[in-house]
Amino acid sequence: MSSPQPSEGGSLVRSFMATKGRTEATSQELAIETVVEITPQARTSISSAQFEQRKILELLDSPASIAEVAAKLKLPIRTAIILVSELASDGLVDSSDLVDTIDTDFLMTIRNAIEAL
Repeated sequence: MSSPQPSEGGSLVRSFMATKGRTEATSQELAIETVVEITPQARTSISSAQFEQRKILELLDSPASIAEVAAKLKLPIRTAIILVSELASDGLVDSSDLVDTIDTDFLMTIRNAIEAL
């Protein structure tokens, strides 16, 4: 039997290794659609971050959702949620919840227009 090979750009590190066996974040968990971005504090300390956290911080030079982080780094979504949530609790990423910023009146106008068709 041959040993598993990493996929292109992928990693052989198991999810439980990246999260140190945790299945839940040690802090409040962020939602999958939460948009996160690196903080100025984190920019100066990227080199001291763990491998997976460093990759996330490098990716977050521009805002991205946790789902995007998982997809771009080929991480299981659960692993990305745990790692990003803990980066947020450590003050290394800023988060904003998209649901709070959506204009529901605008969405209702769109829905009503579609219903009228």
